[in-house]
Amino acid sequence: MITYRTRLKAALRSRGASEDTVAGVLSELPETEDEAVLIDSFGEPEDYADAVTPDGKDHQFYAFIVAGTVLAVVLFFGVYVAAADGSDLALTLRPFVGLISLGIMGLGVLIDFLRYVTRGRK
Repeated sequence: MITYRTRLKAALRSRGASEDTVAGVLSELPETEDEAVLIDSFGEPEDYADAVTPDGKDHQFYAFIVAGTVLAVVLFFGVYVAAADGSDLALTLRPFVGLISLGIMGLGVLIDFLRYVTRGRK
Protein backbone atom coordinates (compact mmCIF):
# COMPACT_ATOMS: atom_id res chain seq x y z
CA MET A 1 0.00 0.00 0.00
CA ILE A 2 1.19 3.48 -0.79
CA THR A 3 1.31 5.50 2.39
CA TYR A 4 0.33 9.10 2.95
CA ARG A 5 3.98 10.04 3.45
CA THR A 6 5.03 8.39 0.18
CA ARG A 7 2.29 10.16 -1.75
CA LEU A 8 3.20 13.47 -0.11
CA LYS A 9 6.91 13.07 -0.92
CA ALA A 10 6.10 12.21 -4.54
CA ALA A 11 3.72 15.15 -4.85
CA LEU A 12 6.24 17.58 -3.37
CA ARG A 13 9.07 16.34 -5.57
CA SER A 14 6.89 16.43 -8.66
CA ARG A 15 6.32 20.12 -7.91
CA GLY A 16 10.06 20.76 -7.74
CA ALA A 17 10.36 21.09 -3.95
CA SER A 18 13.90 20.83 -2.58
CA GLU A 19 14.90 17.94 -0.35
CA ASP A 20 15.04 20.37 2.59
CA THR A 21 11.44 21.39 1.94
CA VAL A 22 10.36 17.76 1.65
CA ALA A 23 12.11 16.87 4.92
CA GLY A 24 10.63 19.92 6.66
CA VAL A 25 7.08 19.14 5.55
CA LEU A 26 7.42 15.49 6.57
CA SER A 27 8.74 16.51 10.00
CA GLU A 28 5.53 18.47 10.57
CA LEU A 29 3.42 15.32 10.22
CA PRO A 30 2.43 13.55 13.42
CA GLU A 31 3.98 10.15 14.10
CA THR A 32 0.87 8.21 13.18
CA GLU A 33 0.31 5.67 10.47
CA ASP A 34 -3.45 6.25 10.51
CA GLU A 35 -4.18 7.62 7.05
CA ALA A 36 -7.57 8.99 8.15
CA VAL A 37 -5.98 11.17 10.85
CA LEU A 38 -3.46 12.59 8.39
CA ILE A 39 -6.10 13.28 5.74
CA ASP A 40 -8.38 14.92 8.31
CA SER A 41 -5.54 17.10 9.58
CA PHE A 42 -3.77 18.01 6.36
CA GLY A 43 -6.04 16.98 3.49
CA GLU A 44 -5.08 14.79 0.57
CA PRO A 45 -1.29 14.67 0.03
CA GLU A 46 -1.49 16.25 -3.41
CA ASP A 47 -3.63 19.12 -2.10
CA TYR A 48 -1.29 19.62 0.85
CA ALA A 49 1.70 19.70 -1.51
CA ASP A 50 -0.10 22.35 -3.57
CA ALA A 51 -0.61 24.44 -0.45
CA VAL A 52 3.02 24.07 0.66
CA THR A 53 4.50 24.79 -2.78
CA PRO A 54 2.00 27.13 -4.47
CA ASP A 55 4.59 28.29 -7.01
CA GLY A 56 5.87 24.80 -7.68
CA LYS A 57 5.83 23.53 -11.21
CA ASP A 58 4.03 20.21 -11.39
CA HIS A 59 6.05 17.68 -13.36
CA GLN A 60 3.66 15.39 -15.12
CA PHE A 61 4.35 11.71 -15.52
CA TYR A 62 2.74 10.85 -18.81
CA ALA A 63 5.54 10.51 -21.35
CA PHE A 64 5.42 6.70 -21.34
CA ILE A 65 1.62 6.71 -21.45
CA VAL A 66 1.68 8.84 -24.61
CA ALA A 67 4.51 6.81 -26.16
CA GLY A 68 2.74 3.53 -25.36
CA THR A 69 -0.53 4.77 -26.83
CA VAL A 70 1.11 6.01 -30.03
CA LEU A 71 3.05 2.77 -30.41
CA ALA A 72 -0.10 0.71 -29.78
CA VAL A 73 -2.12 2.61 -32.39
CA VAL A 74 0.65 2.35 -34.98
CA LEU A 75 1.06 -1.36 -34.29
CA PHE A 76 -2.69 -1.97 -34.41
CA PHE A 77 -3.21 -0.33 -37.78
CA GLY A 78 0.16 -1.44 -39.12
CA VAL A 79 -0.65 -5.11 -38.56
CA TYR A 80 -3.99 -4.76 -40.36
CA VAL A 81 -2.38 -2.94 -43.31
CA ALA A 82 0.41 -5.51 -43.51
CA ALA A 83 -2.12 -8.35 -43.27
CA ALA A 84 -4.06 -6.84 -46.17
CA ASP A 85 -0.83 -6.96 -48.18
CA GLY A 86 -0.45 -10.66 -47.35
CA SER A 87 2.33 -10.60 -44.76
CA ASP A 88 2.48 -13.97 -43.01
CA LEU A 89 3.65 -12.42 -39.72
CA ALA A 90 0.85 -9.85 -39.78
CA LEU A 91 -1.72 -12.55 -40.54
CA THR A 92 -0.43 -14.52 -37.56
CA LEU A 93 -0.49 -11.49 -35.23
CA ARG A 94 -3.84 -10.10 -36.40
CA PRO A 95 -6.01 -12.10 -33.93
CA PHE A 96 -3.85 -10.90 -31.03
CA VAL A 97 -3.04 -7.33 -32.07
CA GLY A 98 -5.77 -5.86 -29.85
CA LEU A 99 -4.40 -7.57 -26.76
CA ILE A 100 -0.83 -6.68 -27.66
CA SER A 101 -1.82 -3.04 -28.17
CA LEU A 102 -3.65 -2.92 -24.83
CA GLY A 103 -0.63 -4.50 -23.18
CA ILE A 104 1.67 -1.83 -24.61
CA MET A 105 -0.62 0.95 -23.38
CA GLY A 106 -0.88 -0.72 -19.97
CA LEU A 107 2.89 -0.95 -19.80
CA GLY A 108 3.16 2.79 -20.45
CA VAL A 109 0.70 3.51 -17.63
CA LEU A 110 2.55 1.16 -15.29
CA ILE A 111 5.95 2.70 -16.04
CA ASP A 112 4.71 6.24 -15.40
CA PHE A 113 2.93 5.15 -12.22
CA LEU A 114 6.09 3.48 -10.93
CA ARG A 115 8.15 6.57 -11.80
CA TYR A 116 5.73 8.69 -9.75
CA VAL A 117 5.74 6.30 -6.78
CA THR A 118 9.51 5.75 -6.71
CA ARG A 119 10.03 9.50 -6.73
CA GLY A 120 8.14 9.59 -3.42
CA ARG A 121 10.18 6.76 -1.88
CA LYS A 122 13.58 8.40 -2.26
